[in-house]
Amino acid sequence: MRQVEFRGQRANNGEWVYGYYVTYNFNGEILHVIIDDRCAKYVPLLIRFIPVVPETVGMYTGLRDCKRTEEYPEGQKIWEGDLFYEDGGKIMEIVYEDGCFWGKWIKHREHRTALFVLQGWWEHVKVIGNKWQNPELLKVKE
Repeated sequence: MRQVEFRGQRANNGEWVYGYYVTYNFNGEILHVIIDDRCAKYVPLLIRFIPVVPETVGMYTGLRDCKRTEEYPEGQKIWEGDLFYEDGGKIMEIVYEDGCFWGKWIKHREHRTALFVLQGWWEHVKVIGNKWQNPELLKVKE
């Protein structure tokens, strides 16, 4: 079964949080939160609603990169907004468009023709950061 999970940066300190993403109207204000229910298995009904910056919210692709480390023995999770090197050394960004995840070449960010579906070569990519923490990687070097 596919694991549906989101991440986003906390609104108060920028720390990454993981769980379910919800938006709701609270007295006319739209709130963006990640619901973290990991504690609920230990203490029933203990669920945290964590406000997040909406622009940083990204969905887990269900894939992992090719790096194997002690911290990530199965590879690091690949999230929407992550940046990675493809085997040829080109930097790509993970985007979610038209109902699926794509690797989008940084050099051709505006061109839809530069989108490539991830399935089939995802096991060759290495996550090098994400577009919020590493904006310098988004700059195109000519």
